[in-house]
Amino acid sequence: MRYPLSVLAVAALLGCGDSEPGQNDNQNLNDPCQQTLANLEVGDPDGHPDPLGARAAGQARASRITDSSWIVQPQARQRIRLNDFLLINDRIAVYIESGGLSDGYAPFGGEILSVDKVGEDGRPMGLSRYGETLTGLSNEMLEPDSITVMADGSEGGDAVIRVAGTYRKIPFLTGAMGALFSEDVGLPAYIDFHLAPGESTLRVRRGLLNNTPLIKDLSLFEFFGFFHYSRAQKFTPASGYADPKGGVEWVAFDGGDFSFLWRQGGARMTFALEISGLAFFMGGGTVFPACSLTEQDYYQIVAGGPELDGLLAAARDEAGDETWRPIQGQLLDASGEPVGRAIVHVTGSDDEYLTRARTGEDGAFTVHAPLGVAVRLQPQQRGYPHHEGQEVGPSDDQILLTFGPSGLLEVSVSEAGTLEAVPSRIQVIPDQAIPGTPASHGVEDERAGRLHQHFDVSGEATLRAPAGGHRVVVSRGYEFDLLDTHVTVDATAPALVSASLVRSVDISGYLCADLHVHTHYSPDSNDPADHKVRGMVADGLHLPLISDHEWVTDAQAFVEELGLDGLVKGISSEEVTTFDYGHFGLVPMVPRPDEPNNGAINWVLLTPQETFDLAHSLPEQPLIIVNHPRAGSVGGFFSAANLLRETLTANELWSDDFDLIEAFNGSDFESNRDSTVADWFAFLGAGWTIPVVGSSDNHHLRTGPTGYPRSCAYFGHDDPTQVSLADLREALASGDMFVSGGLYLNISGPGGERMGETIESGDSTVLLTVTVQAASWVTADTLEIFLDGQTLSVDPLSPDPAHSGPGKRFLHEVSVPVPAAGQRSFVVAYAKGEGDLSPLHPGKRPFGVTNAIYLRRQ
Repeated sequence: MRYPLSVLAVAALLGCGDSEPGQNDNQNLNDPCQQTLANLEVGDPDGHPDPLGARAAGQARASRITDSSWIVQPQARQRIRLNDFLLINDRIAVYIESGGLSDGYAPFGGEILSVDKVGEDGRPMGLSRYGETLTGLSNEMLEPDSITVMADGSEGGDAVIRVAGTYRKIPFLTGAMGALFSEDVGLPAYIDFHLAPGESTLRVRRGLLNNTPLIKDLSLFEFFGFFHYSRAQKFTPASGYADPKGGVEWVAFDGGDFSFLWRQGGARMTFALEISGLAFFMGGGTVFPACSLTEQDYYQIVAGGPELDGLLAAARDEAGDETWRPIQGQLLDASGEPVGRAIVHVTGSDDEYLTRARTGEDGAFTVHAPLGVAVRLQPQQRGYPHHEGQEVGPSDDQILLTFGPSGLLEVSVSEAGTLEAVPSRIQVIPDQAIPGTPASHGVEDERAGRLHQHFDVSGEATLRAPAGGHRVVVSRGYEFDLLDTHVTVDATAPALVSASLVRSVDISGYLCADLHVHTHYSPDSNDPADHKVRGMVADGLHLPLISDHEWVTDAQAFVEELGLDGLVKGISSEEVTTFDYGHFGLVPMVPRPDEPNNGAINWVLLTPQETFDLAHSLPEQPLIIVNHPRAGSVGGFFSAANLLRETLTANELWSDDFDLIEAFNGSDFESNRDSTVADWFAFLGAGWTIPVVGSSDNHHLRTGPTGYPRSCAYFGHDDPTQVSLADLREALASGDMFVSGGLYLNISGPGGERMGETIESGDSTVLLTVTVQAASWVTADTLEIFLDGQTLSVDPLSPDPAHSGPGKRFLHEVSVPVPAAGQRSFVVAYAKGEGDLSPLHPGKRPFGVTNAIYLRRQ
C-alpha cells in the first residue's frame, strides 16, 4: 500500500530534568516537563563514499546510496532505490529505506529492506529473502524526520545509521483493526542500526523520549509483525516450522541460500497469530518513565546460511556457543549415485525438530547437533522413497544415508492432430501411499495422495519416482481429454509416457482467464510468479492473470521469461484489500515500477466511493470486480455494507460504482445459490445489467487449482496474444461471458443474440438455444433455466444428435415467455454434473453458468 506522507516538523526532542535558576529563560512555560532538551543529535546525510570497499578494509561502513551499482537485489516487493542506505561489512549487507512513500504495509520509510550475504568481491550477493517487518508500539510506527549516518565506520568501529522521528499511527491499522490497540503513543524517538566489523549481527537500539508528566506503560503494546511468509519459512526452537505456542527467545526466517534470525533485546516474544501471511508476535514491552529519554537494546538480526543449519551455526558463533558439533555425511540413491538438493532433517530423541541442511550436487552435507546427544537424520527429496531416518550416536560425526530404489518417468505431451508440443499438468499418484511430513519439518506435501503435480510448458518432462506402480494423469484443462494411465517405475530404464491430448471442446471466439490469482508478491502466497504462470497455462487458461494484494505484478514479463509469449498473453491486475469494506479486483492494471507498490492504488483512509473513483481515473480505466462479496465484514463488500438483497438497501459504505461481481470464488453454483447468486439475481431484477465472473482466488497451487472456476469472454478470435487491454475491458464489460467449472455452455436468441444482449420480440414467447460442452472425462447431467431469478425448468441434458465426438455436446431449445410491455426479463442457464472433477481436481464439482440474456417486448 502507499499512503500520503505527513509533513513532519520535529526539530527538537523535549524532555525534563533539574535546571538551575535562570537557566533556559526562554523555555516554553507550557512544557509540562519544564525543560527543553538540546536538539537530538543527527549525523552525516551521506556517510562513507565507498561502502563496497568495507570487506577489503576490514571495516563496517554506512552510506547513503548514490550509485545504482551498489544496489543488488533479486525480484522483491520491498525495493531498494537510490537515496536509501547501506550498512555493510565483510559478512552481511543491510539496506535501510529512506523516508517518504514506501512499498508495503508500513508507509513511513526507515525500514529494513534487505539482509544479504556479502561475497568474496565485497558486494552483496542478491540472496536476500527479507520481506517487511512492522515494528510497532500499539498501532504506531516511527515516522522518520531524518535518516543520517552517525558513524560511517572509517575509524574501525561500528557503522551506525540513525532513523529519528515520531511514532505515528499506521494508516491501514486505523480503521476496524485499530480497535485492537487502545494506547496512543505519539512520542519522539530514534532507532539506531549498528553493524560491527566481522559480525553477522545487526544490533538495533532505540531511544524514546516520554516528554509527558505521566509514566507511559507500553509493556503490553509492543509488537513485531513479520511479512516474510511469501519468501521464507518461519522457524522457532521449540516448534520447528510449525506455529509456535507461547513465548519464544527468537524466530528465524529460513530463506534457503541465506536467512535471518530475529530476537528482541533482553525479552522474549510471544506468538499471537498468523493471518494472511502476517506472523504477529507481541514483544516484551517497556515502561517509559515520565519526562525521560529511555535508551535500550531494541532487537537483533543475525544473518547466515546456507539453509537453516547455516543460520543457526552463525548465531551460535556470534554468541560464542560451542555446545554443538558438526556431522558430515553424504546422501546416495540405491545405485550409489549422489542425490543433490535433498533436505536432511535433524531431530532429537523426543522428536524435537533441531535443524536441517541441504545436500550439494555431490550429495555431501554438514549439519550440527548438540554435543553428547544422539540424533536422527532423515533425508527427504521429492521423487525418492520415504526414508525413516538413521540414528547418529552421541559422539559420531560421520554418516552415509541411502535412499531406496527409484527410477525416472519421461513424459511427452502433444496435441492430437497437430503433434505440436503443448503445456500440461502431470500428476503422479503412487500405488503405495506416501507418509505425510510433520508440520515441524517445514515441507509441504502434495495433496490427495499425489507425489508430483508438475506444471510443464515445454511438452517434455522428466520426473523421478520410487520404484513400483504409479498412476500418471496428463491433462490440459477442461477443453481437452486427458490421459490416465498406469506405469511401473524401476531403476533399469525410464518409464515412457506419451500423451496425445484431444481437444474435445470447441469454444471458438472465447478466451478464458482466472481473474483472481495470487503469487509471492502477495504476503499470503508463497508461489513464485513464474510457477503460478506455469500452473495457469498448464491448466488451459489463455490469459494468465495475476492479481496480487496491493501490488501490480507484471504478468507478461513472466510469460516472456518462460518463452510463452507466442501462446498466451499475461494480464496484470490488482486486488485492493481493504480492512474495512471488502476486497476488489482491478482489471486490467499497468505496472508502474517508479511508483510505490508498482502502481497499486492507495485506498487507505478513503471511502468505497473514493476508492472506486480513484481506480476509474487511472489511464488504463480498470474494471472493478467485487471479490467474494459475502466473505464477512472485512473481506466482503456486500457484508460490510450490510446489503439487503430484498430491498437493495445498504449502509453508508455502499456505492454501486463497480462493474462486475465475483459470484463464484473457488466454488460452484450450488455453494453460492443462496448468497452471491441470489444477490446477482436481485440486481438483475432491479434493472441492472451487470455481469458475474468466477475465479479461483488461488494462493497455493499445491492445495488447489487455478482456473476453477474460470471466466470465458467473447473476443471473436482464438489468439490470446492479440488481446489488448481495451479488448479485455470491452469483452468483460459486455457480459458475453460464461463461467466454467469444467462445463462450457452458451445461450443465444433466435436472431443470434448473445449473452449480455437484449432480445426485442413482439411474440409472447421466444425460443432460446442452450449449448453445453464437456470433455469426455467430465460428467454433465442437468440443465436448469432461470427466468427473472426463479427456476423455469430443470431437465436432464440431451445429447446433440449432430455431434459425434470427441467429448460431449448437449443441445437444448427452451421456450421463454416475453414480459409485458415496459418490463424486462433476464434468463440464465446453469449446467452441472454429478461427482467431481477427478482425477484432475478432486473435490471440485463440475458446473457452468451463463451470464444473462435479456428479453423485452417489441
